[in-house]
Amino acid sequence: MTQAPLVSRMESQDHDRERACWLALSQTPGLGIAGCWKRIRESGSAQAAWRQLQACADRASLQPSQVPRDLLEDSQRADVRIVTPVDPEYPDRLLDLHDPPLALHVRGTSCLREPPPDRKTVAIVGSRRATPYGISFAESLARDLARQGIRVVSGLARGVDAAAHRGSLRGGGPTLAILGCGLGVHYPREHRRLRQEIEACGAVVSEYPAHTGPDPWRFPARNRILAALADVVVVVQAACRSGALITADLASEIGRDVMAVPGPVGWAESEGCLQLLADGAAVVRSAEDVLDALGIHLSPAPKRTDLPDGTSGEVLAALGCEGARVDTLVDRTGRAPGLVAATLVRLEVEGRVRRLPEGIWVKL
Repeated sequence: MTQAPLVSRMESQDHDRERACWLALSQTPGLGIAGCWKRIRESGSAQAAWRQLQACADRASLQPSQVPRDLLEDSQRADVRIVTPVDPEYPDRLLDLHDPPLALHVRGTSCLREPPPDRKTVAIVGSRRATPYGISFAESLARDLARQGIRVVSGLARGVDAAAHRGSLRGGGPTLAILGCGLGVHYPREHRRLRQEIEACGAVVSEYPAHTGPDPWRFPARNRILAALADVVVVVQAACRSGALITADLASEIGRDVMAVPGPVGWAESEGCLQLLADGAAVVRSAEDVLDALGIHLSPAPKRTDLPDGTSGEVLAALGCEGARVDTLVDRTGRAPGLVAATLVRLEVEGRVRRLPEGIWVKL
């Protein structure tokens, strides 16, 4: 877009100084992203924009942390790489936004740059208060997409986001987590281990300084990065005022495909998805629907719809779509608690069920 020519010109300049100035501008109070881009476009480079800003400012009022070189070195010591629009790793598709991030703070092994042309990126988003069915579906969808070489991005929030990351990791694919806080803040706290797993074979990304807290307004801003990175945005479950719908709207504005998973009429967590479908979003029933939208057509594989004999079949049937706890399964099947628990473990090993953190077992 309008910024792209500027970015290509900057790559011939003193790279480290230029990158440091992009970072410093991004952390200068009062400028804002749009203001920074305007200054950089008018000045011709981040270095020139920074010099002009310094000339207008009272040097005595500047904080030591605002020295560009120091900011960059602090990030390197924290094992965080800074990716700016003059870096080869900066994804071109972020320039589709009217306010592209000035600097991305990245920790992990995966490169942010778009995968090869034959590899796509899918954002999977949804409710923090997703039902067991929604969590199970999101995880299975991400797993199946990852197995086909699709990169999954999400926001590391509770509910659907975390399920999408877990599924991608289990499918053997890299996953990107885009945060609404700084990398020095573990939010939600219970996702600390999941975040470490993502960093080991994917990447955790933020446009905010390390110790920036998870202020509510930062999450809609984060969502624009999610939308821009994706070829397709899939909403799994969303209430009528869910932040996932903001991501879907942003995706539509910049020409990304939006898809939604249908849910029962009358469920609060289905209302947003049903509205998206009514507005023309494509339906997602399985990973095949998403792959078709990406132009990837697979030979149909036989689906495992048969139930095993004996107790395993009874337990699977008793789980239903929403899943159940052990005591509920005992009531539904009439089997002893020990037998039900042992059957669930066997089914988990076979890849048919999974236990969610709340103690609910769901079918995969």
